[in-house]
Amino acid sequence: MDMVTCTLIALIAIFIFTHNKNNTVMASVSSNQPPVTTTESLNTNEIAFLLEVIKQSQFSGQDIEIVYNTVIKLQKQYLNLQPKQ
Repeated sequence: MDMVTCTLIALIAIFIFTHNKNNTVMASVSSNQPPVTTTESLNTNEIAFLLEVIKQSQFSGQDIEIVYNTVIKLQKQYLNLQPKQ
């Protein structure tokens, strides 16, 4: 994997881990660290940026499922942030 792909996967992992339904980080860098809670969420520009980076990246077959599932979650959150018509 190239550096861009590794960085993107790390960003995706951070997004998934910090945006579960309880807003609790599910994993930590070290097993000695307690889980951290957060109320921060991504705004429309940040989601659009991540979707564009994903669009411009190449992934190996083993990464396709996580990328697909993450894109679906990002798209749902993006649409939920759009003004209702």
